[in-house]
Amino acid sequence: MKEETLLRGGLAMTLLMCITFLFFLAEGWKKVDDAEIKLKKTQDSLRVAEKLRDSLHDELFPTEIELNRYQIALELLKENNKKAADEFELILTTQTE
Repeated sequence: MKEETLLRGGLAMTLLMCITFLFFLAEGWKKVDDAEIKLKKTQDSLRVAEKLRDSLHDELFPTEIELNRYQIALELLKENNKKAADEFELILTTQTE
């Protein structure tokens, strides 16, 4: 009778430990699932930000080309007509704000 009681007690403790382990394992899985969901949302946000960045770059590119052409033209004007270039820069810095 004593052995049977000890055996039942040991079995009950083993089952309790298994249930506790499964509970903590399930909590760990839930945390992993939550982290995966957060990662997916972050990746989606990153894709949206990358598309916006690319769009802004595409819109800015022609303006950068035009600006570079004006800068080159001003440098050529400085070489050919220093007075006109100085007058242009004065107008640019003082009258176009």
